Amino acid sequence: MVTGHPVSAAEVAGVTGLAHAAASYHLRRLAAAGLVRAVPLGDGERHRGRPQQRYQMRDEPFRGIGRRGVRLLDRGLLTELARRLGEAGTTRRVTDAEAWLAPKQWRELRRLLDQVDEIVHRRSQPPRAGDSKHVSVTTLLFEHQR
Repeated sequence: MVTGHPVSAAEVAGVTGLAHAAASYHLRRLAAAGLVRAVPLGDGERHRGRPQQRYQMRDEPFRGIGRRGVRLLDRGLLTELARRLGEAGTTRRVTDAEAWLAPKQWRELRRLLDQVDEIVHRRSQPPRAGDSKHVSVTTLLFEHQR
């Protein structure tokens, strides 16, 4: 949830079913580890009379993580994908292919994926905001070596 719009512990708890205290604890631990950053709420946004924190993922810690780090992230991705696939009542759009593309089409595919990334990560809304939809996007794009 922290990869898109900054979220509060209350929002994480509301979506995941965790207790608010547990969600807050885990977000603070992720912040202490440098994986997320605390983002203060805007003016007028308060919770029980005190300022509330929102948290958002930091990109920097995931750059240059090495082969072992990539394997750990891949394992986490597969676990999360299995969880999402097991959820009842979801509507899916699946595309799967192994193909040979001309360099021009490969570049176009990467550009389109950049657009998807921009929409999902930079234009997301707070959980349950207005008529927003709760979506998950997992895309793996491989260029096979000859």
